[in-house]
Amino acid sequence: MTAKTDLDNDVWLWFSVRWQRFVDQTRFSLQKERIATEFEQLKTCALFIGYPRSGHSIYGSILDAHPDMLVAHRLDALACVGKKPDMKKLGYLIKRNSERFAQNSRMLTGYAYDIDTGWQGKHRNLVAVADQEGKRTTLKLGENPELIETLLGQDKPMVKFIHITRNPFDNIATWSRRMGRSLEYTTDKYLELCRYNKEIISRLPENRVVTLRHEDLIDDFESTVGTLLDYLELEKDPHIIAKCRESVYSSPNQSRNKVNWSPDLVHRVETEIQAFDFMRHYHFGN
Repeated sequence: MTAKTDLDNDVWLWFSVRWQRFVDQTRFSLQKERIATEFEQLKTCALFIGYPRSGHSIYGSILDAHPDMLVAHRLDALACVGKKPDMKKLGYLIKRNSERFAQNSRMLTGYAYDIDTGWQGKHRNLVAVADQEGKRTTLKLGENPELIETLLGQDKPMVKFIHITRNPFDNIATWSRRMGRSLEYTTDKYLELCRYNKEIISRLPENRVVTLRHEDLIDDFESTVGTLLDYLELEKDPHIIAKCRESVYSSPNQSRNKVNWSPDLVHRVETEIQAFDFMRHYHFGN
């Protein structure tokens, strides 16, 4: 991952992604019979769930660097899925999104997530695809839980979920600064996502969801990436894993220290996250 730029390109990114998604959907509709044959070997479609600024982009870029997988950035896959999902169409939208981001050095919200394996935006044997947009997927599934059963009913490709956590104080601080919102407002939104994710995970079979910590990419990179590749049934190539390791910072960005927390708000966050198994191990001081 290359150095951060001074500008968060979030607004422009969403406009661009939505426009390109519309173009790609139109093209698929016009050439469906020909395009759909490219995705007959797909085994897995993974959807990220989670929280803004929690590491989805780096996890997604690592997976996109694998020769047998393509990952879209900010596609908002569930915006493309109806009551009867066309998974080949979704595969095509993910492919086109991945190709475009690779051409732009995977520039996303101020970071360039290019990894020198030669496979980002390309594929050898395309057996897995994913969309790394976690917040919107969580909100859609939380507000429309019947979609979970619809997605679980897809067997080719099988839909799986990737849940990424990060220290909530870093998550909330970064999200607050990027949105220009108060810590109190962002905390409310963050805890809402936690509640939704708890409910979503409770509805998923154990083999359909994995929870990983953003911090583990730094503390135990090889094991963490290995767990993710095993979950997605992808080959673990030591050369590719080593290349991906070079893209990860050597220490976490503790953005919690860049904002002013009141003791009451720290206490509130530490108290309320006890309701979530996947958050209980986090504290302001760790």
